Amino acid sequence: MKKACLLIFLLIPGMVSAQMRDRTFATAEPMTAGKLFLDQVDKVSLYLSTDRIVYTPRLEREMQLKVTITLLSTAYRGPTQELRQFVLRHVRTFNKTLTERLKFYTPELAKEFDAERDVSFLIQIGADRQKIAAVESGKWQWLGGSARQAPERRLRVVEQPWPKPEAETSACKKSCPALIKKKPREKTLPL
Repeated sequence: MKKACLLIFLLIPGMVSAQMRDRTFATAEPMTAGKLFLDQVDKVSLYLSTDRIVYTPRLEREMQLKVTITLLSTAYRGPTQELRQFVLRHVRTFNKTLTERLKFYTPELAKEFDAERDVSFLIQIGADRQKIAAVESGKWQWLGGSARQAPERRLRVVEQPWPKPEAETSACKKSCPALIKKKPREKTLPL
């Protein structure tokens, strides 16, 4: 019995191994301008994404880049001028950053690339991804029921304190800032 267990123990690590090999990683593949372009688009999208705003790029068959911007913050719930300015600032930042990186990594493609013509944006709000606006050829357009602009407003956000850890020590209660009880406070989020 011990010999059988020992034999199984020695054979299992040989059977359970990664499928990728060093040889595959060392294989030379041609790096095209298209691959470099998509690589830079992904890097810019990841670089600019935060916990409140997420960029999701997609290259269409017409060779147009469509970027979905999802606003996860609860501060934006309706079509306001502040929301429009906030999103347009992000659109300009995305286009400028991508253009700068393309000039360095793919100079030939950068000569043909025009951010206003080749990139369009779809703006969504919340986890349910409600489509509210689009930016095409540098022009803002409200979508659906948000076509007429609602009066500007700010939502009040209440900060919730973190839940208490289950194991607490009396020495830590007095000095640990995470365990000091604070009242929730109201504030308005800046745009």
